[in-house]
Amino acid sequence: MSNYYNRFQAAKNYEKAMFLAGRGLQSAELNEIQEFSLNKLKTLGDAIFKDGDVVRGCDCIVQDEDGVTVTVEAGSVYLRGAVRSVPAAELEINSTQRFNIGLYLKENTVTELEDPTIRDPAVGTRNYQEPGAARLQYSLTWAAQAEGTATNSSLGDFYPVYVVDQGVLILKGAAPELDSVKVALARYDRESNGSYTKSHK
Repeated sequence: MSNYYNRFQAAKNYEKAMFLAGRGLQSAELNEIQEFSLNKLKTLGDAIFKDGDVVRGCDCIVQDEDGVTVTVEAGSVYLRGAVRSVPAAELEINSTQRFNIGLYLKENTVTELEDPTIRDPAVGTRNYQEPGAARLQYSLTWAAQAEGTATNSSLGDFYPVYVVDQGVLILKGAAPELDSVKVALARYDRESNGSYTKSHK
């Protein structure tokens, strides 16, 4: 959108916007405020998870009966700075190749032309039903991509979650369980309550 301004740059280390009396509010400042928050959330999330980590659900079941069927249950996956809800899916693949089973994440800009409900709902005001901010919307689609083949850019960016090699699900390490938080809690518990090791006298 030609009239959308967002000057956020993480490298500048700006912490927050400080509004001064008597000065006009810029739409760019409102956009930057959102980016401050989203960037902080992403840096925290990236310290715990990596893109494609399953947070909840999303169990993957591979059945090899008259062709290989991969069924992924609904759940939540960490992608691009947020834990995102994903739908269930069923995919058909062949048994002679190695496949990445993953998610396409696509962003779309929605304005009042596509969704009239985001017009100003304030009845009795001069701005009633006038257009306002657009919305950034994301969609997630499960897909199977044979290794060595190009991704379909029209579907968005592809993030691998599972690997199926010749009809066999390759297990990877368990999803992170907030290890740094658990370590901190264990340290606090030890300092507060001492060791739980039994003494034999």
